[in-house]
Amino acid sequence: MPITVLDQLNGLVTDLTEHLNLTKNELVNCDPGDPKAKYLEKEVERLQERLDFLVGQRDEVQASGKTRYVYKFGTIEYFRQGFEDVTDINHMFVYYTRRILEVNEAPSKKVKCMENLMKVYEELKG
Repeated sequence: MPITVLDQLNGLVTDLTEHLNLTKNELVNCDPGDPKAKYLEKEVERLQERLDFLVGQRDEVQASGKTRYVYKFGTIEYFRQGFEDVTDINHMFVYYTRRILEVNEAPSKKVKCMENLMKVYEELKG
């Protein structure tokens, strides 16, 4: 069973919180006149901004009440989940086609992604 988006976000928040705490401890143990202190201050600010963003994302996922899974881009499950609750199927088809063409993958993988997209598109249209 694939991991849920909420589980993934919880893991990221946990890891980032640990890294932020380690960086804060390093800053506390650093001499304020040391150039490293300025770098660590900026790093703490940057990490805090990322943490706030991820916590906000996690809260949105929880508030939505939907269980979404993390699938590898280009799989049938990825496309099926992407088309859920979409009113303009043609627009999503064009969007995914552009993403497939823009992704930095081997041509054979792009063809496989397009085949999967076509299967899902035909299921929804038919």
